[in-house]
Amino acid sequence: MSAVPKKGTRVRFRVETEERVEGVTGVVTYQRGRTIRLVDSHGRRYTNARARGANIALAAVKPVRFGLFVFDTRLDRSLTSQRQAGRFWQEYCDCAGWSMGAERVHSLADLRYFLGRAIPGDVLIFSGHGHSDRGFRLSNGEALDGRQPLEINPANHDKVVLFSSCQLGRSAKMAQRLRESLHARALIGYSTDVLDDIAFVAEPLLLQLLASGKSPKVATDLVAAALDPWKTVNRPGARRFPLVCYER
Repeated sequence: MSAVPKKGTRVRFRVETEERVEGVTGVVTYQRGRTIRLVDSHGRRYTNARARGANIALAAVKPVRFGLFVFDTRLDRSLTSQRQAGRFWQEYCDCAGWSMGAERVHSLADLRYFLGRAIPGDVLIFSGHGHSDRGFRLSNGEALDGRQPLEINPANHDKVVLFSSCQLGRSAKMAQRLRESLHARALIGYSTDVLDDIAFVAEPLLLQLLASGKSPKVATDLVAAALDPWKTVNRPGARRFPLVCYER
């Protein structure tokens, strides 16, 4: 007999549509006995209760861990910078019970190599310098702006991409181009420059909401609203906290 996931558990299950069978990730919102209700990050609801029109089988529902993968770059040509987001996220994920991986990427060739392999996790984080016109800067001076062919492994499609970088949410055109080139369901970034310490406050809040089943847009809006009092700490004179989301 299958174990019953408790309320708040993150789960994976399969749903049949007219076109195909698709894997869906969601969160248990109700559990009583062997009856459960789920919601996915698109707001779609599921249940195994026959009286409510059962659309999933309990045996097909499997608990899964939320996870992320970090791509770090070298921030300076002199090779003296010690900043590495992977260290921060490793400690945080250990505490949160999430899976985590990280790699240094220095060139487009590095990115193509890793993105061509199946990467575990729900969120890809790109940590480094960004520019609203030139895109995400890699260690060797190359830039990722959505125009470069990447050949993404199908296993990496439909993830949430977070650019922990300045300005990569400023241009809607570039953000959507990057999202499409990475085959992401959503791209989240900052519309202005962002301080490292402010990013390390905003991003754990964001990922906690994603892990709880919130959609990328809802999670982004909630974090931006919650951190609105800190907008001028990040940038004097700012009118709003700069976290923004572009969805498919």
